Amino acid sequence: MKTHALVRSLMTAGLVLVSGAASAAAFSDGFEGDLNGWSTAGDVSNQGGYILTTASLTEVDDDPLPAGVFNFSGITAVEVGVADGLESRIGLAPGALDTADGFAYEGSAMWRELTVSAGDTLRFDWLFATSEPYVDPLPDYAFLLVGDQVIRIADESDAPFPPTTPLRRESNLFTFEYVFTQSGAVRLGFGIVDVGDYTATSALAIDNLSITPVPEPSGWALLLGGLGVIVTSARRRI
Repeated sequence: MKTHALVRSLMTAGLVLVSGAASAAAFSDGFEGDLNGWSTAGDVSNQGGYILTTASLTEVDDDPLPAGVFNFSGITAVEVGVADGLESRIGLAPGALDTADGFAYEGSAMWRELTVSAGDTLRFDWLFATSEPYVDPLPDYAFLLVGDQVIRIADESDAPFPPTTPLRRESNLFTFEYVFTQSGAVRLGFGIVDVGDYTATSALAIDNLSITPVPEPSGWALLLGGLGVIVTSARRRI
């Protein structure tokens, strides 16, 4: 099993969450430990970037390959739509991960609680890879969790490219951005689910996660004051 090729392709750099004094939302994570304060369910691992998959340990997801071939944590993906399933673990109602395209069957997630201010900006890099076939694929997808909002990051249709990994196809590397609209405590998470059946592993890699705090009024004043000095100096030189 060539897991290292998948990890290198999905993500190679460390995860850094940027801190700042202007907002209680800012926090830092040096990516030195395993999952650095994140809670997890299913197959979630830190391998120079966080990797979440839909891979089981005991079921043959990617026939003819053996069971667990794309599972990196040694923990099987979690059932969806059952008691103590993935939805309940991340604070969602039953059925919240189902879509118009089908029922979610199993998946994995990671999450943590933090405090944000309205206007704070979340950014992260992502890559989606899947073993779904090119013809008649099922719509596995990855999502961002903000409170009880499930925001789609990507699905199998975003992965048209030949693989540099053991999976069948993958996306390019993209950056996702989300601006928080409310201040206060919030659950921030990431997840991925199999839709329509249990077969064909899909994987989400995330990296370079940062929360940039919105400048406080005093910060804006300093910024505008500095711009004024620059403009005045430029005029004097003309």
